[in-house]
Amino acid sequence: MDLIELVSVFVLRTGQAAALAMPTLLAGMLTAGVLRAVGGNAVRSWVSRGTWADLPKAFVFAAFLPVCAIGVLPVLVVLLTMRVRRASIVVVALASPLVTPWTLGYMADSAGLAGVSIILGSSVVIAALVGLAFERVRAIRGDGGFDTAPPSGSILLYVIREAGRSLTRGVATVAMLGVLGAGAVSLLIPPNAMGDWLVERSPLHAAMLSGIALVTYTSPERAAMQAGQVLFASTMPALVISMIVIGSAVHLGTLVAAVLTFGKRSALYGFVALVVSAVGPALLIDGVYHRPGVELEDTHAFEDYGRPFHLLDHPEGPLAGFIQRFTRPVGLPSVAAALGVVALLACRTLPIRNTSEKTTADSPAHRVAMKGRWVVVPTVTATLALTAYTYYPSPNNIKSEIRRLAAEYELSARKGDRDTALILINQIDRRLNQITIASALRARRLSSDQRSNISRAQHHVRKTIDELINHSTLTSSDASPATYAVVKKIDVE
Repeated sequence: MDLIELVSVFVLRTGQAAALAMPTLLAGMLTAGVLRAVGGNAVRSWVSRGTWADLPKAFVFAAFLPVCAIGVLPVLVVLLTMRVRRASIVVVALASPLVTPWTLGYMADSAGLAGVSIILGSSVVIAALVGLAFERVRAIRGDGGFDTAPPSGSILLYVIREAGRSLTRGVATVAMLGVLGAGAVSLLIPPNAMGDWLVERSPLHAAMLSGIALVTYTSPERAAMQAGQVLFASTMPALVISMIVIGSAVHLGTLVAAVLTFGKRSALYGFVALVVSAVGPALLIDGVYHRPGVELEDTHAFEDYGRPFHLLDHPEGPLAGFIQRFTRPVGLPSVAAALGVVALLACRTLPIRNTSEKTTADSPAHRVAMKGRWVVVPTVTATLALTAYTYYPSPNNIKSEIRRLAAEYELSARKGDRDTALILINQIDRRLNQITIASALRARRLSSDQRSNISRAQHHVRKTIDELINHSTLTSSDASPATYAVVKKIDVE
């Protein structure tokens, strides 16, 4: 690679990481503004009681934060300043980028209900143990809470101003290190090398993939989609712990921030705890999901971590190729979120007077916080509804996925690869079971012919599964009638 292409790759991956982080950075700033204005003391009293229950409570709080490993930074600064229990802060830092209201359903669909349950359980254990390790550090200075409100004026304007102020120079520096780390690491990874490494079971490959995950940045959407790829499309499913559970929450910026905030010794305690606590869940997952006899193809789910194929060799010119690559994972939400971040920064100097008195029962902040308790139920309800909606992809996407799986199954059946064929046919069965509910969630009514075709496909698939389970070898009769010919009749449009 020449110097121009190296610079282009660095700019591409750095810019993509920054754009992908913008929506959750905006959400993190707004969350920090709410905590500073009206909700901070309530959260602190809930997760800082000094009991073992603080840590699972912090995990629950983190699960409702729509943030990534960069977007959570303003929230962490607020919690640190408020003297929230350090173990609870670490739990929020490690859990919130993995579990978000809009990606939990994607992860459950990608990894399966059993897989996502193991992943979430592992995340709780790892975050709690690392948090307890960090509690060895000395207390961090803070003002003990700032639930104060202006004596007059709008609470909303106060929240907006504090949201703008939450993006401090330190937060911006850590965020910048995170995206720059993603760009720098991409220069060292050949095109789709991570996909090649995942299908070759090797301690060296496991160490390299885990190291990459620790210093690069990934968005919650990517992590949710990639969880299933690591579990089902790799020879090292245990890496879901280092690459997804830990990798989604850690990047170069957080590593540097941990050292500067807690000191080298405490950061070392935390890192050792991170590695040790990950061993048990990794061994459990490897024992459950590793399939020695299955032939796997290279996955392209991690292609955007490294150098792209033929970045500057586009038919319409290098610039067109660069733009096409850059805009592939980036859309209008990133642009709108970037404008929102700029708007919040412009509002950080709003002329609102702060009261010097602590919040009282008659203060505006207290009244807003008390009313805010009624938001919990609709928030939980909306999150569950969003999770259910994202767990069931659109019917058209399910149809395309079923046809792809059926074609791969037919190929495995012709090769006599029983283990791979059984995995694929079970995935087809799961997708078929999703169509009816996915259509209902999107207010689509299936006709009698569509239901009949789905039922016929389900009957064929389940019969095939029984034959594969009862036979130790794969015969030609196991693939007849042809699965692809059956499922291609499914029409959900």
